[in-house]
Amino acid sequence: MQNAYHIKLKPGRCRATDILLRTLAFLLLPISSMAQLIVHENSARVLRFSIAIPAPHFSQQEVNGEYYDVVAVPGFTVQHHPGLPALPRKSFTILLPPTGIPELSFVAKPAAVFHDKRLSPSFITTIDREADSVSYAPGTPSAFFELPPAVRLADTAWWHGFRLGRVEILPCNVSGMALEFYSEVQVTLRYPDSPQSIMSTTAPLDTFEQKTLAPLLNFNVGKHWRANNPAMKKANVNWEIPADPTALKLETKSDGLFYVSFDDLAAAGWNVHVIDPATLQLFHLGEEVALQTYDDGDSLFETGEGLVFFGERKRAPDAFFDDYTDANVYWLVHSKTRGLRMPERRVATSGNHAPASYFLETRHFEEDELYYHGDNDAQLFATLAIPGENWVWKMLFGEESFKTDLLLLNVAAEAPACTLRARVRGVTVTPSNPDHHTQFWLNGNFVGEVFFDDNEEVIFEAAFPSSFLREGKNAFELRELADTGAPYDQIYFDWVEIRYWRQYVASDNFLAFRAPPNLSTAGAYYQITNLHNSEIELFDRKPLQRL
Repeated sequence: MQNAYHIKLKPGRCRATDILLRTLAFLLLPISSMAQLIVHENSARVLRFSIAIPAPHFSQQEVNGEYYDVVAVPGFTVQHHPGLPALPRKSFTILLPPTGIPELSFVAKPAAVFHDKRLSPSFITTIDREADSVSYAPGTPSAFFELPPAVRLADTAWWHGFRLGRVEILPCNVSGMALEFYSEVQVTLRYPDSPQSIMSTTAPLDTFEQKTLAPLLNFNVGKHWRANNPAMKKANVNWEIPADPTALKLETKSDGLFYVSFDDLAAAGWNVHVIDPATLQLFHLGEEVALQTYDDGDSLFETGEGLVFFGERKRAPDAFFDDYTDANVYWLVHSKTRGLRMPERRVATSGNHAPASYFLETRHFEEDELYYHGDNDAQLFATLAIPGENWVWKMLFGEESFKTDLLLLNVAAEAPACTLRARVRGVTVTPSNPDHHTQFWLNGNFVGEVFFDDNEEVIFEAAFPSSFLREGKNAFELRELADTGAPYDQIYFDWVEIRYWRQYVASDNFLAFRAPPNLSTAGAYYQITNLHNSEIELFDRKPLQRL
């Protein structure tokens, strides 16, 4: 392939942290250093600013024996969108209220007009899986294309409870054979109904968030717009890691019950013989967590005794996996005060209830095989999260399929309908609408399909009969069809979830289950099999109680 540029992909998990560290300086420039940008109004209702656009420069580039004009504007970055000419653009991130759609308007002042320019085509990205490399080759400009407006709110994303928007400036327009440039663009962004009502309820920013968001154009106003996300638990900033050198750091990378024995603590270096089990305390993010001790109550820690606590995998605020680590950290200490213990709730075994047959289980399948940096050149340099930026499982072209096995245990027969959910996103952009046609199959059975356009993100969801499922391995297939008329087609596949009905069968003497649907206040009767230990304990997660 002529004029192809190759980038070797190195193995390893270079998550978004790497991009942030390498490009932090790009967005953390002070406002005054941006290309002659002047803020005229920055309030809780409106952001109004103007940006002066320098005169363009042209150079010639030979592509496959033909010459094209390459446009450059100081302070702007040339971006590549398949089917469009390669043109300079400028993007920067702003904070948005958590709800509503902002109203954007602009005035572009005309400047120079050029009639003799043959614009360079955008380059197309191709991934070679066998060579483990990415190549860039010139595409074919579409004879009919429509450029985006001079100013647009290109993308939105969430970061630590804040809604972010990417404002994109295009300094020119193509009208027929004329290339028209602007000398200045004046932008007005009116927010939805005033978000001031949420200001008193938002959590304060920590040091990392403060330093990351402070360079943004409307930080002084937008810093109050964090959405209340109950799933996002923040650390108690007044709590410090225990100074006691014997404090133990416990890491959990999955959800479940964790047992720490007398022998475990002795092996970790604790002088366990002088510890009263009642004084054991467990902390997570600065807050004490209830645990359950197993001892004889004689205030001595002895062989055969231990403790149990509920641990969780570390989750991201807006995604299933955290960008940095899956390990959640708990601290175990012993002190002079009594530790927090799980409360007990007495439950009755009487009552005439039909045994529950199954419960709804959700299995999430996701592999981080390839890091997708963004849809265009400017997004490669974006410090903050941008839409589409993520570890993904597979890239697929038209007429390509992806197959994998999904392990499902104790599948209930003759159960109600199950659900398949999956995340896919478009990579290529063409004049065709839609560009992409994706189908989902399970054990050779058609589950559903979706048509979508350009860089759209789709969370596909469809119900299917429980008879589609098998015990153990289930063959999942994703097919990308090349039948939309798009000249080229590429998507990525991120994850898939199966919600299915599972029997009350334990694995390794453990079972986590939910109450059956439509549970009456009278209670339910559970019959759990495959337990090989006569000492059975029951716990309720919400609220955390020992039954």
